Order: sequence, then structure tokens, then C-alpha cells
Amino acid sequence: MRTRIFLIAGATILASVAQAQSLSTIFSGNNGGAPLWTTYMDITVTNGVTVTGFDHNSTAAAGTPFSVEVYATSLGGTYVGNTSNSGAWILLGSGSGTAAGTDLPSFTNTQDFILGAGTYGLAIRYYGIAPRYTNGNGSNQFYSNADMSLTLGAAQATTSGPFSGGSPFSPRVWNGTIYYDAVPEPMTMVAMGAGLLALARRRRARA
Repeated sequence: MRTRIFLIAGATILASVAQAQSLSTIFSGNNGGAPLWTTYMDITVTNGVTVTGFDHNSTAAAGTPFSVEVYATSLGGTYVGNTSNSGAWILLGSGSGTAAGTDLPSFTNTQDFILGAGTYGLAIRYYGIAPRYTNGNGSNQFYSNADMSLTLGAAQATTSGPFSGGSPFSPRVWNGTIYYDAVPEPMTMVAMGAGLLALARRRRARA
């Protein structure tokens, strides 16, 4: 029974530290691609995150079903120079959703995946809908919070296969939101571990 209580206490503390967060770009598209196109961006993660889902913008009518695949550069680094190099990417997850309409967030609940601290190229390929995005103008291509930053970006006509298409169109700003849980910072984990150890000792002393 003491072990079970200890685990519940630990889970409660973890839940309070790793809370759901999000980072959005914009939903005022002025350009777009076609189904099977891919959008690209660079993501820099501060301490580590577990990505849980995305919002997207599309040209599809409300109610249109769609799905996405999400990739990252397998060795880190930028998407630039890797948009036609399939060997540089790894599939992180996929998800499906229903379009909400033009310039409105359309949610996909992808499989959860972890990104550790560092910079990665991120690619999202669309099935069933055409992605809607915004032409980059130098002032609308960077978004950040305490956990991550996004540098945008490009779009590519990958209708013949992932990372197989013509030269990417750039700069293009992906319209969307990344939903994630922040991984505790190292010192937070140390403090949390010390707190759990003290809790266990107190309970053993009372037994």
C-alpha cells in the first residue's frame, strides 16, 4: 500500500509540472498548396517537449475529413537543404481530423512524440485537404515562447511522394498551432525527486 501511495503522489507532482501548452503562428492565409503537399519549418526546443496535437489551416470546406503525417530531421538541424532528401527525415506520428473551414483552426490529435532540447526541421504532409499558408515577409516568420521557437518556412509540391517534388516555395508561413506538454527542467526534476524521497521517508517513519 505504501508503494502505491508513493506512485500516486509522484504522478500528481508530475502532472502539475508537465502542463499542456501551445504555440500558434497565424490563421490569415493568402496562399496555399494542394492535397499531398508538405509544409516545412524549423523548431528549436528549450528543454524538451511532448507534442500531442496540431491545429492546421486549409482551403477545404468545413466538414472535410483529412489526415497529416509529421516528420522531423532525424539528426536535428534545419529543413533547409533537406526538402528533397528523404533519408534525412523520420516519421514521428500521424493524425486525422475534420476541416473547420478557411482560416479556422482544424485540429488533429497525432500520436504523442518527444522532442529533446535542440533544433529540428519539422515537416507536415497533408492528405485529403490543401494546406493554406501565408507568404513570408520577414516580420511574420518567427514565433516563440519559453519552451520553443518556430522559424518558418517553406511549402513543397510533394504529390509524387514524401520529400519528392520540385523546389520548395519559400518563404511560406505554416498556419497552425502546436500543442505540447513541457518536460520539466533538470533542476525541477532534481527538486521533485528530493521531495518524493522526503515524502517516502516520512511515510516509512509513520509506519
